[in-house]
Amino acid sequence: MASAPSRRFLLIDGDDTLWENNVYFEQAIEAFIDFLAHSSMTRAQVRAALDEIERMNVTVHGYGSASFTKNLRETYEQLSERDLIPQDIEHVLQLGQRIASQPVQLLPNVAETVS
Repeated sequence: MASAPSRRFLLIDGDDTLWENNVYFEQAIEAFIDFLAHSSMTRAQVRAALDEIERMNVTVHGYGSASFTKNLRETYEQLSERDLIPQDIEHVLQLGQRIASQPVQLLPNVAETVS
């Protein structure tokens, strides 16, 4: 019988354990709710609608900023009270896409721990 390998590895899902990124999603959501400016839904209701669309789409699109952008668009298309025009759709898409261009800000002690 072969002996067990002596090496050990630590795998880290870095997108939300090594650096702050959730703040960018939250900022995009707030900007989205502002832009939607729904006349009868509260901010919490709009957020709940987005959350539900995300739950439904996670098995199809997965996680991350690209999937989030698709979910923003779908939510906008479902909840918008004005005519859907390309400029508005583009604005919604940019809210999600700008997440990927944000600088990486490591959480405290990450650089020391990883090195």
